[in-house]
Formats: sequence, structure tokens, C-alpha cells
Amino acid sequence: MKTFIQILVLGILFLSIDAFAPIPSQTSCHHHQTMTRQQLASKRGEDETARPKLVIFDLDGCLWRPEMYELVHFMGNKGAPFRPSEHDRNVLLTVGNEPVQLLKDVREVMKELFLDPQWKDVTVGISSRTDAPHWARELLTKFSVRHDSGEFVLDDLFRGPVEISYESKVKHFRRISKDTGIAFEDMIFLDNEYGNCASVADLGVTVGYCPGGVCKGIWQKTLDAFSASRQGTVVEL
Repeated sequence: MKTFIQILVLGILFLSIDAFAPIPSQTSCHHHQTMTRQQLASKRGEDETARPKLVIFDLDGCLWRPEMYELVHFMGNKGAPFRPSEHDRNVLLTVGNEPVQLLKDVREVMKELFLDPQWKDVTVGISSRTDAPHWARELLTKFSVRHDSGEFVLDDLFRGPVEISYESKVKHFRRISKDTGIAFEDMIFLDNEYGNCASVADLGVTVGYCPGGVCKGIWQKTLDAFSASRQGTVVEL
């Protein structure tokens, strides 16, 4: 009898412990699922970065060096016709044998714009105040970018508005917006002169300031700024 009572008491104790054991929370489980969806949404956001409708580049000091004014005023006014260097296909030579070359990551950025399907609906153009527009136009037809299946020249990429004149960048962009119907807020611009960057940003364009030429860092940071807020700002590294 005593043994039976002991077993009964132990059973009651076990039942009491089970009664107070924590029950898995449906709320907690639901919260975990919500966090997972948020993480997936964040990942999708990273993969689906907002793209501008128009990308505009400056030329001198932004894509290549020396600048055309340097060739005109400090290198004997000897520029075109340009020819490839026998020692380096990436370099073009002036008639005075001065090398002209693309800066930093220009070729990589141009390759992305030309080949990546994400950019197929985005227009690429130019806004330049170069001192020698005819030389700049020739360089665009002769600087090549090689890739796995061939190569292209810069002029193949710049199929959008091309503003090459000594007018202000503000006038360039107002004309570009009028001619294309694209709002300033849907554009990005890269330039190596801060004054140009600031004046164009005041219009509402997202601008990347690249004093040493276009590099991957300023390119990506400008895209990130465009995706985050199209308020018209100057992006710097």
C-alpha cells in the first residue's frame, strides 16, 4: 500500500512538472519566419539595385589622361591622328609620341555597361568641356575594350546624348533632359572636377566625384547613392 501511494505521488509530481513546462510559442515561430522573409527581401534588394535611365560621363581627366588642354598647351599642340602603341595595346600615342591612356577601372566599368544584361535598357552618354572636341571624338573611336568574345570601342557604348562643347555642364544637362525626356532624378553623372559635380547635383542628378578618374569604388558608391535616394547629391570616396 505504501509503495502504491509513493508511485501515485510521483505520478502527480510528474504531471505537475509537465503542466508548467514552456509551450513552444507560435508567436516566436512566426517571428522567425518573418525575419527570414525580411532577409530574403533584403537579398533581393541587393540583387535588384535600382538602375538610372541615363548614365553620363565626363571625358578629360575622368576617362583618360592627359587632358586635351594639356596636349594643346603643354605638348606642342600635337594630338591626332592617334595610333596604338606597339608596346601596349591599351595605350594610344599622339603624333608627338605622347601616350594617352584610360584611367584606373574605366575599362572594367565600360565592359559592365556594354555586356551586363542589367544595363541593356540604360542609355550611356557624354558631357565634356574638352578643349579639343575633334580629338576627343577620335579617341572614342580608337580606345578599345577587350572581353572574352571580342572587343568594342568606347564609341560603341556611348549611344546616348553626346554633349562636347565649352558650355557649362548645367546647360549640357538641361539640354540632355529636354532632348531625352529623362528627369534629372533618373540620371547619374561622373566627373573629375568638383565644381561641375556640385552644379549638376543641384539640378537633382546623383553625381560621382572621381578626381583621379573612374574607379570601381566611386562607380559602386554612386549607384548605391542613386538607389538609396535620388535627391541630387555629390558622392565621394
